[in-house]
Amino acid sequence: MTRRPFFLYVVELLILYTAAPGRAQTVFQIGTKDKLFTEFAHKHKPGDPVVYRVGQSSPAKDWYAYQPGTFDYIVQHSTRNQDWMNIPPGTEADLTGDPVPVPYQVNFDLSSAPRGKFLLELDAMLVYGRPAAPRYVVEINGHSGSYRLTPHPASELWWPTGGDNVQYIGYQALEMALPASYFKQGSNTLNVRCEDGFGIFYDALSLRNEPSGKVPAVVSAAVEPTVFYKNDAAGLVEEATLRITSSVPLGRKTLRVKIGTTQVEKIIEQTGFGDIETSIEVPALDKPVPASVRMAGEGSPLYRGNFTPQRRWRVYAMPIEQADFGYDEVPARTLEFENRYIDKALEITKRYPDYSFTLDASGNLDSYLATRSPEQREQLLVYLRNGKYGLNALYEPFLTGTVTTEELFHELEYALKAGKAHNFPVDSASQTDEPSVTWAFPQILSDAGIKFYAAGSDPIRGSINPIGLLNFHSPFYWEGPNGGKVLVWSGVSYRDLTEMTWEGWNQESCKMGQYHPSLLDWNARYRSLSRSTTAWIIPSMRSSSTACTMMRYR
Repeated sequence: MTRRPFFLYVVELLILYTAAPGRAQTVFQIGTKDKLFTEFAHKHKPGDPVVYRVGQSSPAKDWYAYQPGTFDYIVQHSTRNQDWMNIPPGTEADLTGDPVPVPYQVNFDLSSAPRGKFLLELDAMLVYGRPAAPRYVVEINGHSGSYRLTPHPASELWWPTGGDNVQYIGYQALEMALPASYFKQGSNTLNVRCEDGFGIFYDALSLRNEPSGKVPAVVSAAVEPTVFYKNDAAGLVEEATLRITSSVPLGRKTLRVKIGTTQVEKIIEQTGFGDIETSIEVPALDKPVPASVRMAGEGSPLYRGNFTPQRRWRVYAMPIEQADFGYDEVPARTLEFENRYIDKALEITKRYPDYSFTLDASGNLDSYLATRSPEQREQLLVYLRNGKYGLNALYEPFLTGTVTTEELFHELEYALKAGKAHNFPVDSASQTDEPSVTWAFPQILSDAGIKFYAAGSDPIRGSINPIGLLNFHSPFYWEGPNGGKVLVWSGVSYRDLTEMTWEGWNQESCKMGQYHPSLLDWNARYRSLSRSTTAWIIPSMRSSSTACTMMRYR
């Protein structure tokens, strides 16, 4: 009798185990969950359909790394497309030959009548210059639904994904539960699209079947706090998000939310499966309280848990402008631009006494005092003395690694002398649009009495700052060779606030801002601090632009 190798028995057992009735079975998987998109095709020609046939196609030829969203098509008609997002890999010319947005299609067969629960799983990377995560639209054999992607910050992916002019990097792992009634024996067609946002880089897309599983109409429900507070007639309230995820369209339903002693009723309408979100306002709380969500006509609650209020950030935004000497214009004209900015700042402060401003460089003060009237000069000096206005101790922004130690000290000379002559403090310095700083700098700043340093790096031509993820470690003390140190805020870019708010504060911009990695990270890392802690964010403006450059705590 011939004895069979042991490993053959193991293989057969594994096959029987995975194919046994009731066990989860993989219908298809496109790509590998490795947080890379190198296995996918990178050369999609607009106008060509994207069709993946399970069992015949391969990711390297038939599934593309980047699936555009509706915003990509809007950008293609703009001359500022690089300000919105980097050009995706392999995109040829423009996207006008595609449907808007381009659907990606998967064709697959089921050998038997579908039973139980199907799980469509998406793993994707979102790499943006500006934050705009899309809705992921799913159509399976004529049944349609959508899910809002809410990626978590994934700063570790900055370098592997390229990084140039990128400020928002997130990762999304989404599991979509679908009933067997959406599928059929034989040929099935799945279409997916990205709408109401930019596109995604695929890590993997897969479909599994659990024949013995069940799919409830409401898959999940939650009521979640945000970091947004506001005052209304009843006092301070926190904005909360009510989120329902369904496997079938719910139609028009009434939801009753209870948070502590507060009860809120909300009507929702859903025409397709997936998730639906709505905002509610909750009186500001000081501690976690029980929370529940019920649907009218249902006996059991959809959700029961705790509502933990988020930390109340007190944010101070201090405007500062920046114009490149010799880039925007020749240096002499650039200084006059800066003088006019200061003129305007003084006018604003006269009208709005709470307004503050920071001069981008001490060279601006030198120019202003030499060209303006005695009244204007004195008004600026008064604001510098009383702390309403601030001054960058550096004479001009520059690359610190290209000069000598003596020149570094000379950069601080004018500000220190002016502060002593006119009796105003000089304790901070900043660099805008310079991508690197020499290690000698904290030593020199400390020796000169400078306590604070802010850096808004160049994210386009020298985007090396995010490699060390310094924005996620900010604020931190930077120590020089001799032990001298300064408190540093290092931004991933000098355009953080501009990109986060899409060039201006409004309700929709703020909603987009909640996906900003740094904002999420601050909230996660500092929520354990005392609620009386104050966050100081000092933004920098490049002409009409703004960027987060520093945060202090007291």
